[in-house]
Amino acid sequence: MKKLMNNMESNEFYSFAKSLGVDSNLYSNHDKYLRDLEKQINSKFSKRNNRLYYKKNMLESCITRIENLKSEISEIEKEKKEMEESLLLIQDDFDKKPKAKKLISKHKDVVSFHQDDFGGFFVWGDFPEDDENDPYHDNHLCTTWAGVFERVNTYIKLSKK
Repeated sequence: MKKLMNNMESNEFYSFAKSLGVDSNLYSNHDKYLRDLEKQINSKFSKRNNRLYYKKNMLESCITRIENLKSEISEIEKEKKEMEESLLLIQDDFDKKPKAKKLISKHKDVVSFHQDDFGGFFVWGDFPEDDENDPYHDNHLCTTWAGVFERVNTYIKLSKK
């Protein structure tokens, strides 16, 4: 009998049962022992299952939050890039204003310029009205100094040909 008990003690099942606080040595009835062990395991199982469910939900929530953050970061990076490009265009416009004004004053015989009250600029070259050879035919309005600078340079180059 002692040998049987030693085998039971070395068995993983009985070791696990002992770790739950259910010691077979304290029971004279094996069925009662198994019922108590079953209750203990079901209780632990239920707690573990609930904890597992909670942890999985937490993980899913974190994954969803990470995906949302990645999306937000991507959107912010896109906006940042657009702002950087806008700042470069604005700086380019500031840089072109004195250059364009200087060219206009130097080449008044080739270029006509007018700034309207709404911030638009009109640039004409030395072409007759409605001339199809005018590279900016029907497109003399500019909204930036960079556009003015480009048109003035084009008209100056064309006048030198």
